[in-house]
Formats: sequence, structure tokens, C-alpha cells
Amino acid sequence: MKNLLLAAGVLALNVGAAAGQDQVYDWSGAYIGVQAGHSWGDADHVTHSATLFPFTHNDINGFVGGAYVGFNHQFPNKIIVSVEGDIAWTNLQGGPDLSVNAAGIPDGAATAETDVEWTGAVRARLGYSVGRVLPYIAGGLAIAKADTNSSRGMYHGQVRDVLAGWTLGGGAEYAATDQLVMRLEYRYSDFGRASATTYPPVNTLQSVDLKTHDVRFGVAYKF
Repeated sequence: MKNLLLAAGVLALNVGAAAGQDQVYDWSGAYIGVQAGHSWGDADHVTHSATLFPFTHNDINGFVGGAYVGFNHQFPNKIIVSVEGDIAWTNLQGGPDLSVNAAGIPDGAATAETDVEWTGAVRARLGYSVGRVLPYIAGGLAIAKADTNSSRGMYHGQVRDVLAGWTLGGGAEYAATDQLVMRLEYRYSDFGRASATTYPPVNTLQSVDLKTHDVRFGVAYKF
């Protein structure tokens, strides 16, 4: 985390210096990069049509790191549109922070755990060139592979699935050289809901809603 904050500080200094200079830089072209950062969020487990463990909340957090690839097109008015895809492996996980029964009363016998194995996204970006600095917003499809478990006594529910939702965020890039481009960004992702039945079968449906916040630092090579 300290290295991430240091990298963010260096990028911010470079962005500030570059923004004050009249530089010409062409952002058009393909790029590929690596990224790393910190992710945190919420996983809400709900058991429908039951009074056993209807709601359990997990605070989750962990490291996120992976790769991204994309393509920029720069218009004469300095507006830049991009399409980008990324995949990241995580140790994002957490245990029960709050469990309540159908009446909203805390239920210490109910437990739940969440483990997010990886996340991915396909996003569109919109930015504006300020010389070698590119502030941007981005949004699109977000997916995540999650393994969750809920239990109370002999009853057990597991959701192990790929969730699909949406993501929205923004950041800034700095072209340190004509090919080397650094970035710092924030993104919010709502991965939607995945469901499965409990075991033993008791005519209930176990579901999990997953939402995360990410701060990521990346370094890319632009072709």
C-alpha cells in the first residue's frame, strides 16, 4: 500500500508539471499495461423465504492486480475516445460483520464468507488531452468470479458463480515518454447478484450482491 501511495504521489507531481507546459502529444494508438492497487467493498448475503439466516453482511478488502489492453482515438479538438478491457486477480475477501434474522434481530449463529477470485471489465473511456496529461472518465461491463458460503447449524448455502454488472470511474494518465504511460484511477463496480439453493433443500434461495471500490495504479506501453 505504501508503494502504491508513493507511485500515486509521483504521478500527481508529473501530471501537475506536464499540465503547466504547452506540449504536443498524440494519444492515438493501441496500448497494453499492468496494474495493481487496493479494493474494498460489500457482499450482502440474503436467504429468501426463510427465517434461518436471511441477511448477512461482509466487509471485504484486498489486493488487486492484473493487465489491461486498449485503443485510443484522438480527435482534432483533443477529445479522446477509447475502448479497453482488463482482468485482475484478487485476494479480496471478508467474513461476517452483521447477521440478522427476519425480524432484524442480530443472529450470532448465522455466518457468511466471501472470496472474490478475479474481476474483469470492458469499458469505454472519454478523455481530453492536456499535452501529455489525459484526464478521463470510464464505464462499462464488469464481471467477477466469487465463491461465497453462508451457514446456520445444519443449513448451508453456497454461491460460486461469475457475476455480471457495471462499473464507472475516472482517473488521469501521464505520458512519461512517447511510449511509457502511467495512470492512476478510481472505479466503482456493482457486479449484480448471483443465486443458488441452500443445502439441505428447504425451499429457499441463497443470493449474494457484490459491490467494490478500487484505486489502481498502472503502467502501459503505447504502440
